[in-house]
Amino acid sequence: MNVLIGYAKEINESIRAYVLINEVSTNTFVDDMKAFQDYFHSGEYEHLQLMKSKISHRRIYKKVGGGHSIDDVGTDAKAEAELEELYKEVFNDV
Repeated sequence: MNVLIGYAKEINESIRAYVLINEVSTNTFVDDMKAFQDYFHSGEYEHLQLMKSKISHRRIYKKVGGGHSIDDVGTDAKAEAELEELYKEVFNDV
């Protein structure tokens, strides 16, 4: 993907590509986020930017489908907060 974005930047210098980490473990003893960040920053991904937001592995996401939102299937404050942070980051509303 990094190579493809590099080629695209030759045509359009303003193009941006982001990486969103999802399925992050909610277990406090498993630091998926840190492990991926270390991997990402040690590699050659100069054309990709790691987003600050993340989407954790939550049961409510498995219940959602068919064009519904998490509000349609129940309430999960942590999932709602994650999606709100993602929205803010994507739409520069931080």
